[in-house]
Amino acid sequence: MQSGLPPLLVTSAVRVSAPFVVLNDAERRIELTIHALAQWLAIAPDLTIVLCDGSNFDFSEIVRERFPAANVECLSFSNDARKVALYGKGFGEGEIVNYALEHSHILRDAEVFAKCTSKLWVGNFIEIMRHWNHEFQFELKIRHQLSIRRIVSTAFDSRFYIIKKELYVKHFLEAYRDVRDVRDEEGYYLEHSFHDIVINNGFSIYKGLFPIPPFVEGVSGTRANKYAPEAFTIKKRTKRFLMRWVWYLRERYMTHEKTGETA
Repeated sequence: MQSGLPPLLVTSAVRVSAPFVVLNDAERRIELTIHALAQWLAIAPDLTIVLCDGSNFDFSEIVRERFPAANVECLSFSNDARKVALYGKGFGEGEIVNYALEHSHILRDAEVFAKCTSKLWVGNFIEIMRHWNHEFQFELKIRHQLSIRRIVSTAFDSRFYIIKKELYVKHFLEAYRDVRDVRDEEGYYLEHSFHDIVINNGFSIYKGLFPIPPFVEGVSGTRANKYAPEAFTIKKRTKRFLMRWVWYLRERYMTHEKTGETA
């Protein structure tokens, strides 16, 4: 792990096959991806990056010209466009991560990797890594109900996470195959599939949630809206703090119940 940082996998699709994508101009998507890479390298100049595009767009020449001193491995291949169009961008994302894990020389030797969607970066990445738990760290999206007995979590935040490679391969490698992005109440996205794996495999949510919020910045490739740290309001910070502690109390409660059942 160079400079104490894991390699960063950036997932990209310059040419859009998925439905419901607002930002579908290829040149704009290239521009925003390169801008995000520049931000990552400003945050951590020695960061090792794997940029994998699932629409068979090769970033190699652009990256060499823009970042000649950077360690960026560019991969490209063609997603199953028919299935991505049918099942949604989460299906394509899963294919991209799997392709990168199989073909990247950098990831082949890595024990841990961070993953971020192209066009985004995490402004406090260095601080996030100071709190790395050596297993798996992530964010969950939740509804407003918070109680010790029941937390209504809706989805995993798949934009950015850090995970041991063997853990990803064991539990998340095939998660994308369940995605059905139909944009109604029956929709089942990659975020839902990851969420269910986290819950069903008994991962500690309290230990797994990032101790500090990742400041995700950039532009959403799906909705074309901007993400900025200032949008992370005091209200959201408070809610997130309460969420972590409710998970802590819930997990202690569940452990106590199990201990009582076996006593």
